[in-house]
Amino acid sequence: QLKEVVQLTESLPKKTNVILLNAEFTPQPPSAAREFVDSFDIVYSLLPLAIQGFMSNKNGALFRAFQDSKSFLWRAFMEEPEKTGRDKWKPVGSWKTRPNAKQLEDAMYGSGAGDSPVNKAIGGFRGMFGR
Repeated sequence: QLKEVVQLTESLPKKTNVILLNAEFTPQPPSAAREFVDSFDIVYSLLPLAIQGFMSNKNGALFRAFQDSKSFLWRAFMEEPEKTGRDKWKPVGSWKTRPNAKQLEDAMYGSGAGDSPVNKAIGGFRGMFGR
């Protein structure tokens, strides 16, 4: 299917805008598609993320939506349950270019570190026995 899509887009006049919708797009397309995929600007993307931690699992999302040329960033959010029973999305990172897996992992784990029961216990011991 990629070959037909590439041929179609190449047959269009140079300044034609093309919108490509692909619900199954992966962060790492096949190498044969890399040049074609990289020729597009992503104006809207919502990628759900699942973070498996030692003590708990959390949900997150990577989001990008065109607002204006200055705030066109990739943003990562973590889902945090509120006392009301509803979920709240906490921003944990933003990048000018699409973040790689390591950048996302660092942002997600860094965000949850303060809430970790292990880190809270260590903080308690430090408070009890001096700094």
